[in-house]
Amino acid sequence: MFQIAGGSIGLGLTTTIFSAAIPPFVDGIRAGFRLDAALSLVGLLIAVLFIGGRAFTRSPPPQSAG
Repeated sequence: MFQIAGGSIGLGLTTTIFSAAIPPFVDGIRAGFRLDAALSLVGLLIAVLFIGGRAFTRSPPPQSAG
């Protein structure tokens, strides 16, 4: 569900940035791609730091059976 909402918000923001640029086409595409790159980096940081959960924690050593 979050992916659908995130995609809708990203598409809306990119379209707004694209439409607001003057001259509209080339500068709008460039600004939209920069926004998309920034949003993807933020998403990557969130995924690495919070969703994975094991990026900076040590796991206990495996115990031998016997």
